[in-house]
Amino acid sequence: MISCSVGIMAYNEEVNIGLALESLLNQRLSNVNIEEICIVASGCTDNTLHVISSFAGKCEKIKLLIQNKREGKMSAINLYLQTTKSSIVSIINADLILKEDVIEKLISPFFDSRIGMAGGRVIPLDKPDNFMGFAAHFLWELHHRVALKFPKLGEMVAYRRLDNLQFPLDTVDDEGIAEAIMTQRGLKLSYVPEAVFNNLNPQRVTEFIRRRRNIYAGHLQLKNRMSYVVSTVNIAHLFRVLPCSILKIMGFNLRLILWTVMIIAIEIWARALGAYDFYIAKKDHSVWEIAKTSRRRPY
Repeated sequence: MISCSVGIMAYNEEVNIGLALESLLNQRLSNVNIEEICIVASGCTDNTLHVISSFAGKCEKIKLLIQNKREGKMSAINLYLQTTKSSIVSIINADLILKEDVIEKLISPFFDSRIGMAGGRVIPLDKPDNFMGFAAHFLWELHHRVALKFPKLGEMVAYRRLDNLQFPLDTVDDEGIAEAIMTQRGLKLSYVPEAVFNNLNPQRVTEFIRRRRNIYAGHLQLKNRMSYVVSTVNIAHLFRVLPCSILKIMGFNLRLILWTVMIIAIEIWARALGAYDFYIAKKDHSVWEIAKTSRRRPY
């Protein structure tokens, strides 16, 4: 058996947090044990705390940590790391819905002492028959195919809780900095495509651009501070898997080819904005502006 702790960082997630917790409590486990589920609720102004409390009343493993002010995901993660004693910790976004065997598959690589961090595969719940839904499926398919060759871990990860592991509060890319720390300490990354979970993505182009802008600014911050480049930033990696991703998602549909060109153009524009924010505006992206259209019930 190997034990782990699960941490969920939540801000105004009344719509999704119950579904995430339900999918977490319904995990099928054989060689893995979940010691505790810690939820850090940061500056919530909706019914998130009420939903969490209702689950905590039924399951003693659930612990609620409250931050009165929203200080960014990194602050919430640091509070969680200070609280838990588990040697393996998993960080889960509050809007995810987990397949029933995700935790077992995500944590199993840690039976190998050389593994420092593991991550699973995102499959969006968005319908791919509209532009924004297609964009979500297309980008996560690219992410998946790059990660198969060059691990890139995100949305739901697990890593070894190294001594005094704390992160700078203004860190934007929390998964990226964890990757950097693990690899620089000689540990390996493990992408586990069988560990599948679902999410919902922005339904407005403006929100999509803002999220991609935040992410790229975070990647640049990470490169500047730790000389570490996540694999999905590497253009060569992306173009290596691009043809397969296009065929997987759309085949030879002319409309979808046009959508793909539009997505690439939007991504280039978002990266340009992220570069402007980092190099010129010196903008702090550590507290993200939420995408309201992703805070909705699954289909």
